[in-house]
Amino acid sequence: MRRGDIVIYRSNAGVPVIHRLYQQTGDNAWLVLGDNNPAIDREAVRPANLLGRVCAIFYTAAGAPLEGRAALARR
Repeated sequence: MRRGDIVIYRSNAGVPVIHRLYQQTGDNAWLVLGDNNPAIDREAVRPANLLGRVCAIFYTAAGAPLEGRAALARR
């Protein structure tokens, strides 16, 4: 994994989240940033919470992303 990758992870609340990797911390966790968020998330993503990396996003003919249609590459 590297900075800028889009990943799916399970938050501390148990909810799946799709965000970009922003910065790796010293304890092998990642700070993440949502594309539409102004600030880095407070919750760091640890390897145990990581579900996979998004490898494709599909769009409609009108250019809008298809909701819930992210292809996932397992780690």
